[in-house]
Amino acid sequence: MASRQQVKEFFEKYGPIAVELCAGSGLFPSVALAQAALETSYAVSKPYNNMFGHKAPSGWTGKVYSTTTREHLNGKDVVFKGTGKAYPNRAAAIKDGANVQTIFKAYETEKDAWKDYVSLIKRRFSKALQAANPFEQIKAIKDGGYATGAKYVESVSSIIRSNQLEDWDKKKSSKRIGRNKAKWLAVAAIVAVTAIIILLVWKRKKIIEKLKTIKILNKK
Repeated sequence: MASRQQVKEFFEKYGPIAVELCAGSGLFPSVALAQAALETSYAVSKPYNNMFGHKAPSGWTGKVYSTTTREHLNGKDVVFKGTGKAYPNRAAAIKDGANVQTIFKAYETEKDAWKDYVSLIKRRFSKALQAANPFEQIKAIKDGGYATGAKYVESVSSIIRSNQLEDWDKKKSSKRIGRNKAKWLAVAAIVAVTAIIILLVWKRKKIIEKLKTIKILNKK
């Protein structure tokens, strides 16, 4: 079980990542954070950087590992024993006798796992992205087949509430802020240059008019 300090450090570390990667997707950062917290016990257990407990489907070509897991199937909890080994790919794990239920994705970095999670939700659970709040969203994700645990929605929702994770839903990505700042600076620069050009054209016109006036006076 994670300590209070570990819980605090978890959200301080992964909160900004969730805000950054969920921006513009319709996915609530609070949902992503709560799911990651539940799956890794607040980063206490995250083998091979798998932050969301994602299994390796048949189309996965990356590295994998096999570990014992518990699934809720047909109203009962079923334990599938893993080999405890890592493999270069899913086929190698199966060849070694690993049950497909025990084969999970292995990532090079934690951020790779976060990116894969967001991509997965956008591809397979697009309806959930229309949810009005994080609690509706996690229910839609669960109903879409994301997890088998009977109390999965309840557990994720509890983490969101007890840690005030909805506050992260109100934050803006620092990258987005940076891009917006750069955009407005560029616009300001264009406006400034345009103003200078207009001023120079106006001054040139005035000078020409003055020279014409002097020329006319000289003729008189």
